[in-house]
Amino acid sequence: MFDILRNIKIYTLIRTEYYEKNDEETNEFHWHDYYQFVYVRKGRGAVIIGEETIPISENDAVIIKRNEPHTFCVYSGRMETYEIKFILIDEEQDFLKTSVRYFCHDTARGINHALRQMERESDTVDEFSRDVVSVEMCKILLLMQREQSRRKEIADIKSVSDVDEITDELLDKIRNYIDENIGKNITVKDVSAFVCVEYKYFSHHFALRYGMRLKQYIRRKRIELTKELIVNTDMNMTTIAEKCGFGTIHYMTRVFKAEENISPTEFRRRFKSRHAVMLDAAPASYYESGRELG
Repeated sequence: MFDILRNIKIYTLIRTEYYEKNDEETNEFHWHDYYQFVYVRKGRGAVIIGEETIPISENDAVIIKRNEPHTFCVYSGRMETYEIKFILIDEEQDFLKTSVRYFCHDTARGINHALRQMERESDTVDEFSRDVVSVEMCKILLLMQREQSRRKEIADIKSVSDVDEITDELLDKIRNYIDENIGKNITVKDVSAFVCVEYKYFSHHFALRYGMRLKQYIRRKRIELTKELIVNTDMNMTTIAEKCGFGTIHYMTRVFKAEENISPTEFRRRFKSRHAVMLDAAPASYYESGRELG
């Protein structure tokens, strides 16, 4: 452990904010000759490393390797991060160079605690500060390494034959969990954690059973709830976005328009004054031969 401590050189610990780009802006890739540790404090987005896209949300941590072209995109208006730039001085002891991608969800908040300690040390610099910061960085790497080991154990336990054991009962449990929590910011990762089965082992079965992928199903259920609240309540769009798990009105509007070819505001204007109890019916229920039904 002490060899690792002496081998870590930290350049900076910063708080960073990324903002969602508009349709005309493009993601610009960059790279650097040091490791970049990224921890999401708030928001949702992805880090794109070459052709690999890694979704990241609150309490997720990922390490970008040296000289890897990468960029960030944001799905929630704004994403706040902690970032650490560091190197391992001894190339022969650089275990990150040849390792698999270091990524984990900070369930026990151990990484968060270490980051806050590092931040406090940066405010009260003394002769021990550098060593304390190195200890906390070592702790972060160990916690991520532990998570990597656990993920591998789960993958080893799940053999190909296990796929045949995905039951209708499990699929119904997944669907019910989504339906009951659709107003929250649930992700595929949350669903997998709830049923204790990795997504890749039930994704195909779920798609066959319900006619769409899990992400599509979550998206569709959010849209259905959004339409219901738009037509049957007087809630403003910001409140609806929060209650439907979108987080921000900007993100809700983008998804809604992509699915319905109409903005939420225009949808309310067209349908709220008519039959406020609808929403399982298609728009054809309100129009016939170009004439509005009264």
